[in-house]
Amino acid sequence: MINRRLIAWTFAACALLLTSAGLAQSRARVATTRRAHARPPTFSMGYANGGALRNGVALRESRSVRFLPGRPHHYGTEELLSLLRRAAERVRQDHGGRLTVGDLSDHDGGPIGHHASHQSGRDADLAFYVTDPRGRPALASDYVSFDGRGLPLAGGALRFDVVRNWALVESLVSDPVVRVEHIFVSNPLRTMLLTHARTRNVSSALISRVQLAMHQPVHALPHTNHFHVRIACPSGDSQCVAGVRTRPRPRRPVLRRQASNRAAGVRATRSPRH
Repeated sequence: MINRRLIAWTFAACALLLTSAGLAQSRARVATTRRAHARPPTFSMGYANGGALRNGVALRESRSVRFLPGRPHHYGTEELLSLLRRAAERVRQDHGGRLTVGDLSDHDGGPIGHHASHQSGRDADLAFYVTDPRGRPALASDYVSFDGRGLPLAGGALRFDVVRNWALVESLVSDPVVRVEHIFVSNPLRTMLLTHARTRNVSSALISRVQLAMHQPVHALPHTNHFHVRIACPSGDSQCVAGVRTRPRPRRPVLRRQASNRAAGVRATRSPRH
């Protein structure tokens, strides 16, 4: 009787050991597979108007995000995409509707059509939230330009939704994780948004932050039909460069002629000013 019990116990122990070993191997294979499929980190490289994007991540449509038709570039850094998702979801929860997203960057960054920047995964074009004439949320099929009263410059039924657009700006600028470097928009719409914020008793500290980040671009179109958002260089992206690359000014032909004359030993004469 004792021998039978001992044999049975031995067989049970062996089976348990084999089962445990199999589970350990299975877990190890799962862990290895997960590591093999882990997404590498994204890197923004170079300037916004002269750079590249490594391991770009694609933004996906969701209950709070939709794509503007005809804008196919939806890649960016993890930081940019997480910022857009958080801001869009916050606006949806507080006011309803979906954020309409235009171009971000290409998968590997670099130049894309109709944009001087959007090259390093830190830029995003966001269409304005709009309403119908009765104030009900609406969706536009393309960008719509608005004046400082929130009326469409080309006419039409859509209106600039100052409530949701301010909620978007507020969410972007006050994000606890990602710092927004610029929000480009026309001066009349900037004034309209800030005026609305002051009527809501928004803190002076937040308004100051928005005033620093949100402005009309200097050497570009005024942005009457969308927000152009650019985030700061993500922490750890050592090859990311803040600001934009400036092109050197072309040298005046007269200077080249004078330099050529000096090299030839000829005294250069100045042309009279007109």
